[in-house]
Amino acid sequence: MIATACARAKCRWLPCGCLLRRTSHVPIDPPLPATTPSSAPLSAWQVVRALAGSILATLAAALGAFLSMGMLGLLLYAIVSPVLGLGFPALDAWDQTAVWPLTIAVALLWAPAFLVAGGVTLALQRRGWRRRARVAVYVGVLWLAALLSWAGLLLLNPEVWR
Repeated sequence: MIATACARAKCRWLPCGCLLRRTSHVPIDPPLPATTPSSAPLSAWQVVRALAGSILATLAAALGAFLSMGMLGLLLYAIVSPVLGLGFPALDAWDQTAVWPLTIAVALLWAPAFLVAGGVTLALQRRGWRRRARVAVYVGVLWLAALLSWAGLLLLNPEVWR
């Protein structure tokens, strides 16, 4: 008999310190394979293949900016309004004739953020970051891009909100 410790402190037979042979010891949950960082450079084709989802999302968001007739920009406003409202008045106080073109412009400015988010998460994946952390960073980059799009356009067009 070889004394082995259970890999995850959960064993099918004993909670820990199992006295079973290695060949017959089976933990409840096998450990996940570790992701290893990669330092080999990617070719342009590999980058395009890795960012294929982000490229499609960019095209879909740009098309959606027109087809939704500004609703995508309004949805982005709803997502960032808690922070945007700290420096700008509410949407109801704006010049109503300028709101509709502004919502379409914001959605068009926001669309390339998918490429930026994809590139950042690809770099993080190559450094060995876990999937959940990369998804959180991806969503954070998209939210920050929406905030910057709205704030940038409002700062460039102060007559809309004053």
